[in-house]
Amino acid sequence: MKHHVSQILNRYSRMACIFLLLHKEASSTVVVTDVDPDTVINLDGEFYLLDMDNNLINDFIIFKDSGVYYYEDYSSTSVRFREFIGAGPQATIQNKLLGGHYYNSWNGAEYYQPYDLSAGELISPEGQFYNAAVQVICAGHFINFYSAPAFDFGPGYWKDFDFEGVDDRYLGVSFVDEDENRYYGWVRCSTADSMKAITIHEYAFENEPNKPILAGDTISYVDINTLPNTEAISIYGFENQIYIQLMNNQDATVNIYDIKGNKIFFEQINRNSEIINMENFAAGIYVVSVKQGENVVTKKVIVE
Repeated sequence: MKHHVSQILNRYSRMACIFLLLHKEASSTVVVTDVDPDTVINLDGEFYLLDMDNNLINDFIIFKDSGVYYYEDYSSTSVRFREFIGAGPQATIQNKLLGGHYYNSWNGAEYYQPYDLSAGELISPEGQFYNAAVQVICAGHFINFYSAPAFDFGPGYWKDFDFEGVDDRYLGVSFVDEDENRYYGWVRCSTADSMKAITIHEYAFENEPNKPILAGDTISYVDINTLPNTEAISIYGFENQIYIQLMNNQDATVNIYDIKGNKIFFEQINRNSEIINMENFAAGIYVVSVKQGENVVTKKVIVE
């Protein structure tokens, strides 16, 4: 497990759990832009400009570059051919990418490397963001290009074993608008043959300033500690059923949404418990929101 994933998982365990906050009709403050068709960057000089909030101001750039360079080690100089996928802020240095920083004290090499976040990882003001103009998504080089070439990984997290790329990972971004309001978002990408190409699928941001977002999520959320007292309502899922337990006999309403925020089920209940059979729905993650009087509980459940 990479260091950054461990840190994020530790934060998750301290938070105990994440609850989703839905408006009355599941309207979300998360704004999603689908890149249709997907954009593939695989040639030198190709780039993609990300306008996160679609205000005609580019917030980030993703690009490819390569070329021959000379590398000096302890005893010799070698010629290398480098392939490189990078990213960086545009418009203002207030725009930043969530990632890590590496400094080699021996040769002075310094790299900023955006994390390859998995779905559900937190993008928030607590993260470490960098505004370096060139940040390494993935890179590699052929050593001794003119004699006996051998391929070697360079810096960057967006790579798997055996020089393979990674699919459906997320760049974590933080950017400001014209009024210097700060927003957090994600960009879903895939890399092919590691450093040779990158595909941009879609991107999204939380439209409420300074509010965190989960990588890949299209619905706003709030920490459990910010919700009203919800002990009177319990929600959990098992296999293809959703169980709801109420502590009193007051009437309640149940809404169920798919992960994109579409309402797929509504029911009014007037008893202490309810079992909802989900066998006619596809397996996956659903959002269950139960309202009883002033209490509202909203929770993600997995249907198998």
